[in-house]
Amino acid sequence: MSEFSLLDWILTIAALFVSWQIHTAVLHQASGAATAQPQAEPGSREPPPPAAPAGSLEERLERIRRAGGYPDLPTFLKGAGLAYEQVIAAFAAGELQPVRELLGPAVREGLSTAIAERHARGETHAVMLIGADPMATDAGLDAGTAWIEVCFHTEMVATTTDEAGRVLTGDPRRIVEGSETWTFARDVHSPDPNWLLVATDGEA
Repeated sequence: MSEFSLLDWILTIAALFVSWQIHTAVLHQASGAATAQPQAEPGSREPPPPAAPAGSLEERLERIRRAGGYPDLPTFLKGAGLAYEQVIAAFAAGELQPVRELLGPAVREGLSTAIAERHARGETHAVMLIGADPMATDAGLDAGTAWIEVCFHTEMVATTTDEAGRVLTGDPRRIVEGSETWTFARDVHSPDPNWLLVATDGEA
C-alpha cells in the first residue's frame, strides 16, 4: 500500500473545498427560488397588486378634523345622533320641512317619495326611538369634500297601521334592535358647519 503523499493530501482538500462551494451555491439558489416573488413576463396580463389603503380609519378621520371638518369625533357623533333622531321623527310624521337642511338631494327625494306613497295607501307610521348608538365605520376626504359613514345601533318601537288602525308591520309592545348605516358629507371649505345626510342603508 503506497503512502499518502503531501501532494495527494493537498489535492483532496482542494476537491472537498470545491465540492462544498458547489453544494452551498445550490442550496442558496434553491432557497431563493422558494421565497422569491414570481415575475410577470413582459406583455403579460397579470394585474398590478392592489394599492395600499390610504391610512387607517383613525388617520382619515384625523385628516378630516385637521381640514376643518369637525372639532373632534365625539362632537361629530353627537351631532350625527341628533340628526338621526330628528330625521327619523320627521319621516314618521310625514313632514320633512324641519330637517330639510340636513338632507342631501337624493335622500330628500327618496324620503319624500316614500312618504307620498305611504299617504296614498292611507297608512300611518309611528316610531318611538329608545336609543341610537353611533359609531364611525368609514371616512374619506377627496377634493375638499369630506364624508363619514356612521353605523347606528338602534332600539325602537316602530309600527305601520292602515286607515282602520290595523297594524301592518311592527309591534307596538315590542322593542326591536337593529342597525342602520348613514353617510354624512360636507365641503370642508364651506362656512356652513352642517353635514348633509347623503346616503342611507338600513338592515334589520
